[in-house]
Amino acid sequence: MTPTGSRAFLRLRDIRKRRGLTQDALAAATNISKSRLSLAERGRVTLRDDERAALARVLGVKRLR
Repeated sequence: MTPTGSRAFLRLRDIRKRRGLTQDALAAATNISKSRLSLAERGRVTLRDDERAALARVLGVKRLR
């Protein structure tokens, strides 16, 4: 994994926590499983474009890489 990729995953976790959301709540709001979110936050999976778009919408950010 590239350093940029690992920073993107850390950013996802940071934004989620700053918004006061649990993984359970974010999973429910985005229709992405909690286990997949957990894996993404640890850099173990790459999220699809539609998943990144759903996360960006719910988290109120322009986009996630």
